[in-house]
Amino acid sequence: MTKMRRVVFNFDKPSLGALEELRVAEGAPDLGASVRKSLQINLALQQAARAGFTETYVQNPETGERREVYRSLVSY
Repeated sequence: MTKMRRVVFNFDKPSLGALEELRVAEGAPDLGASVRKSLQINLALQQAARAGFTETYVQNPETGERREVYRSLVSY
């Protein structure tokens, strides 16, 4: 079993609202689950940037439309 550790974050009102929107959109059971998922995504992007990748895209499979969602600003 994964060892859990309790941490406390302070959010301003707009940031807390954005986190709540994210929680609802992804159907997460609580805000902590949304924070964990966001941290995992952020870590994956950082690891890709360290491996030399600089851009992340999403693509609509129905239309083929592609949009850039992330461009690494840090050179590793």
